[in-house]
Formats: sequence, C-alpha cells, structure tokens
Amino acid sequence: MIFIIGVAIVIYFVFFAWTWQSLGFIEKPKKVAFIIIGTVVMFVITLVIFQISKGNIQYQNVEMEKSVRKDSNCYFYRG
Repeated sequence: MIFIIGVAIVIYFVFFAWTWQSLGFIEKPKKVAFIIIGTVVMFVITLVIFQISKGNIQYQNVEMEKSVRKDSNCYFYRG
C-alpha cells in the first residue's frame, strides 16, 4: 500500500515538473494557476469515471468493496 502511494506521489511530482517546464516563459502565478486547474480537471475526470464504473464492478464481499473505496479515497483526495 505504501509503495502504491509513493508511486502516485512521484507521478504527481513528475506531472507538476513537466507541466512547469512545458509552460515555458509564462509568469509564475499563471503557471501555478494552470497546474491547479489541470489537477482539478484530472481529479474530476477520474472521479466521474470511477463513479460510472463502480456500479458495474462485482465484489466478492462487502469488506473488499469497503477496502477499495477507502483506498480510492486515499489516492484521490490527498492529491
């Protein structure tokens, strides 16, 4: 679990650094605004896809479903 969270954090840092470099010579406040907007858009798209698909996923038991929900909340709400 800790490994997966670590990988997610590294992916976010790579995303932020890549976006920062790709924006070139734009002023720093605009860069920060673009990165925040991009992160929010990624979160919303991921959340919508998860909400649409979670109804079609068949879990073996209730505990497994609760574990998946808890893990997904950990990933998406800490970003």
